[in-house]
Amino acid sequence: QFLYFIACGMRVSFPLFVLLATAVAFAVALPSSLQPDGAKPAPTGTVDLDLPPEQRWAQVVTHIIHRHGYESSFASLVNIINAAMGEAPELIDVLHAVTAERFPTFYAEIIGVVKTLRNLGYGESHGVTLRTFIVLNWMSELQHVNLTSSAFAGAQQAFNRLACTSLIARRADGTVLHARNDDASAHHYTENITVDVTFTRHAGAEVVARSTQFVGWVGVYTAMRPGVASVTEDQRISPKFDKKFYIEYIASQPLAGPTHFIMRQAMIDGGGGPTPANGPADRQSYESILSYLEGVAIGSPAYMVLAGVNSSANNEGAIIARNFTSHRTLRLGNTTEWVPLDWALIQTNYEWWAPLPYPGVDPRRRVLVSAFEAEGQDRAASVDGLLGMLSMQSNGTATTPVNGVLNVATIFSVIMIPANATLQAYLRHGHGCCG
Repeated sequence: QFLYFIACGMRVSFPLFVLLATAVAFAVALPSSLQPDGAKPAPTGTVDLDLPPEQRWAQVVTHIIHRHGYESSFASLVNIINAAMGEAPELIDVLHAVTAERFPTFYAEIIGVVKTLRNLGYGESHGVTLRTFIVLNWMSELQHVNLTSSAFAGAQQAFNRLACTSLIARRADGTVLHARNDDASAHHYTENITVDVTFTRHAGAEVVARSTQFVGWVGVYTAMRPGVASVTEDQRISPKFDKKFYIEYIASQPLAGPTHFIMRQAMIDGGGGPTPANGPADRQSYESILSYLEGVAIGSPAYMVLAGVNSSANNEGAIIARNFTSHRTLRLGNTTEWVPLDWALIQTNYEWWAPLPYPGVDPRRRVLVSAFEAEGQDRAASVDGLLGMLSMQSNGTATTPVNGVLNVATIFSVIMIPANATLQAYLRHGHGCCG
């Protein structure tokens, strides 16, 4: 009935029929903790929203430098971006102006990151400039722009995030759990700047939100507002846009910005922009956050995955497939031909309403559906169950690559439960089987 694998040093089981039904075999771990596979909790830091914006990230950045040094933290990303910036100065000018004008608070926070690095001895001679960190905050959006130089192609590849996975599962009592693996080609460069950040007010007495993220980005893309909602972002494939078109679009949309800025506006604070650019009508309301994420103009196509507190009555979970100004939403409780589960949602990097475009290379969605069905709601809709789903690996090789849910590009795994303010974040790259 079962096949057994030694996965990340663990003996795990999975129903034989599930493995035979897939094009490739996956090793499935359903651990009581992630410690056996070498994963380790992400380091923590605090951003005090009562401080002036330029001071908010100083402590977090300083701790990263003290822990890893500059060369093993920010240097590689800074060098990649600086090597690429010469191709599109007029585009970067627009992104700089848009950041300063539409998101003045976030802009000031970026200035603060640069000032902190300079105060620690890493200035322009190390490539640390405001312009560099502005581009860093737009790199997910620049994945979608047709920039042809080899240097910029290298930067786009470094920030490619086409292996991310987001999961939502509802317990029998209605509690909603939200899980994600964050994957990026730049995994060698980003682990040491990954931090579990707590955003606070009132001298730390109020936890506004928590976010697991790369420091230097000041928005959020894996975040939870306790008692309200959690959100993740997965990269969406689209044709690359002409540079001239993109400049005209960004300049013409008065609210558009990087997706992680928009998510921070939805979950935490407004970035200083004018109403209604500063976020939803009510950040204490799941439905208000959902409506805002569906409607606000954004800087590139993306999948936004949102979970609430309880779905017994109103199905507080959704995947929002976003284009620049339009959306298509799948709510928890609705099923599709490809994800026939009314208690779970699965999002990788492809449209949920269509068959997988590369099933032999990236079968994550299909394998996850089989795993959810095999484990059942009681087991899968648990912290251990979801961590196990995030730990599935493929039997792909260097010559026949197959994306596992956990793969060489996975940087961190996160479990969030907004109802009880749980957020568990684990570093994955280089800690066990996929480093």
